[in-house]
Amino acid sequence: MNSLVSSLRDDLNFGLAAFGFQLPASLPIDELASRLAHHPSRNATIVVAASSVLFYLAEKGKNPKVKDIYDAMVFCSTCLSVGYSDILARTTPGKLIATWLMTWGPALAARTLNGEVTSQFQHHTSDQFHTSGQYHTSDQSSSKDVEMVLLLQQILASLQRDKTDNTRTA
Repeated sequence: MNSLVSSLRDDLNFGLAAFGFQLPASLPIDELASRLAHHPSRNATIVVAASSVLFYLAEKGKNPKVKDIYDAMVFCSTCLSVGYSDILARTTPGKLIATWLMTWGPALAARTLNGEVTSQFQHHTSDQFHTSGQYHTSDQSSSKDVEMVLLLQQILASLQRDKTDNTRTA
């Protein structure tokens, strides 16, 4: 793992050298990378929020398409997936942020939406479900997650019923 991390550090420093930057030797790249693997939804949200603020600060007043933080958020969030936006980075810091997001963002977004993570969550919540139809958990945040899953399941069931009803009447 250390050879991979030092290789990642070397690659990043090589690319950043073009802009006159170098990563500090004390920056724990392996620790930061491993943290991104845990709580992917929270981390994707943090990445979008932080990059939106940084992108806005880099581009405001210099990019006529970035009028407010919401424009920056649209740009940064689309960099995690399809990359569609009518906003382009115009400043060097904005381009660095965009490059980072376009390089690492899709992997972070995929981790967030990964079926394996979802199935593990469903397995975890199904273990808490009792025949009475009640979830029992001591963790308040887990309880809220369970409520969200139940609500989403109800919405999905309703949409499937509506689709079935519409195909019968057609």
